[in-house]
Amino acid sequence: MKTVLWSRKVKVKKTVNVQSIRERFNSLKIKVDWEKIDKINKVRNDIEHYYSDHKPQDIRSIISDTFIIISVFIKQHLQQDPKKLLGDDAYSILIEVNEVYEREKKECDDAIEKLQFFHEEIISAFKAYSCEKCGSYLIMPSIDKGEAIKADFICKLCGTKLPYEEIVEPAIKSYCGYADEVDIPIADCPECGGIDVYLYNEKICSWCGLTAEHECQRCGTTILSEELQTSPLCGYCAHMMAKDD
Repeated sequence: MKTVLWSRKVKVKKTVNVQSIRERFNSLKIKVDWEKIDKINKVRNDIEHYYSDHKPQDIRSIISDTFIIISVFIKQHLQQDPKKLLGDDAYSILIEVNEVYEREKKECDDAIEKLQFFHEEIISAFKAYSCEKCGSYLIMPSIDKGEAIKADFICKLCGTKLPYEEIVEPAIKSYCGYADEVDIPIADCPECGGIDVYLYNEKICSWCGLTAEHECQRCGTTILSEELQTSPLCGYCAHMMAKDD
């Protein structure tokens, strides 16, 4: 007696994941803040798997980011009113959480603005900086006034505490790469050796405050950002002077 084993192919419905959405949005040329979405997704995964060490403030921050992304998407790509589409109850909850977070963020930004920085662009970079440990933008300085380089900067959510010199490099790199989606020229500082901390257009080092020479003392040409290490000479003149030696 033969036993016949019958097999049947069953179609498994795949759920749409973040990568699928990213690919679809890219194909449709829809721009969203993927950095925020990745943070939201990480917290969602933790909660979904019944484990999360995130504090209530963390969740408020995530909900606030979610509110911003949803509102912008509905307005820009669906051409609809978020309040009407989401309904009064859901919209009012999102608004309330967002307002709480925005008050906390403003408190941090106001405290940062009271400090003395080498340039206003550096203030903007610090206000846009997010904690590398938990991703929070709620960064509070340890002093009320004075020079920013003497302050520590503390994440209000996870408590990470870093001095100015440990925050300035990642803050400047992140800000200058994404500010208004236009790269801001940065260079290595010829004085302190800081990597990608010299704001070329502003002619100031965000780390040590140096203002380097931007005009070659030998030929008078403009020293390019990638040649700033040879200041006060341009790259060509520095090369020629080295050969003469």
